[in-house]
Amino acid sequence: MLTETRLFDFARTCALAYCRRYAASEQLDDATQEACLFLLKNRLLWDRSDSYLRFRTFYALVRWYQDERRMRARRRLVRAEAPVELVHDAVDAASRMEAREIVDIAIERAKDVNGIFREYLTGATQHEIASRRGLAESAVKEVIERVKTEIKKLSDEPLEREEERCPLLYPEKWSPSA
Repeated sequence: MLTETRLFDFARTCALAYCRRYAASEQLDDATQEACLFLLKNRLLWDRSDSYLRFRTFYALVRWYQDERRMRARRRLVRAEAPVELVHDAVDAASRMEAREIVDIAIERAKDVNGIFREYLTGATQHEIASRRGLAESAVKEVIERVKTEIKKLSDEPLEREEERCPLLYPEKWSPSA
């Protein structure tokens, strides 16, 4: 019968058996944690024999591994060989589609209802847009900058001076301390 004092040791034993069987020693800590979670969620099983509980915990770890790797998905992922050119074309098309979506969302958030930024994207200068619409160049510039700021918020690129103001958001740029 399992008790709270033996819980961690028992979970560690099950995780060791799992790691030995599947040669996954680097997963020992994760497997121990998952075994503990499984045992804590199933307290009703604690009054069963240790061999039964070990069996259930071991196969719960196997299921956890399968779920992590999407091996138990309804539709398994099938690897298909494709020409490299097609893959690059698909990636380029996907990134272009993502970029369009980002620009559309940024325009909506910046409240550019007049289509100034779309005109700017076609290659028109700020001066040309302002003269065609009868606006001041500063108003056109303000709209374009608002949309650009929204695009930066939606993309992975940091905003102006954001790295200095919020260094914890960019751990890859941290300098090692002495």
